[in-house]
Amino acid sequence: MDYRNEAFNKFRRQSINYTCSSSRTSTLTFTVSASVEAEAGVIFAKAKVTAGVSFAKSVSTTDAAAGSFKLRPRRWAHCTRGITRYDITGNVRTQFKKTRHGQISWWRGTYENFSGKVPSHDFFTYGPGRLRG
Repeated sequence: MDYRNEAFNKFRRQSINYTCSSSRTSTLTFTVSASVEAEAGVIFAKAKVTAGVSFAKSVSTTDAAAGSFKLRPRRWAHCTRGITRYDITGNVRTQFKKTRHGQISWWRGTYENFSGKVPSHDFFTYGPGRLRG
């Protein structure tokens, strides 16, 4: 969750309009640089010549989401935004080895455990009630 907001309607008899809006800007920068070095032959000494090229590009995107509803008296409202994700765990065989003992042979493997978080998609939610956690 990268945005979270809660509000409470303090009025005892009056409903209010609750509006929630959120925006996020993402910037991606791409840079490439290269240089070439060569020796140039001179009559009495060697000199080094260097040539370089650099390129950079940035791209920014902004996305926004908003919503509104009537909030009843003495009630909470919430607004959240973020990215859902999957938590993954497991193990994978990383090495194989054939082992022999006399006339019996078998394959032996080495296992490595792993865990990680894989992003799924953006979410934006708002409505009555208070958030947990």
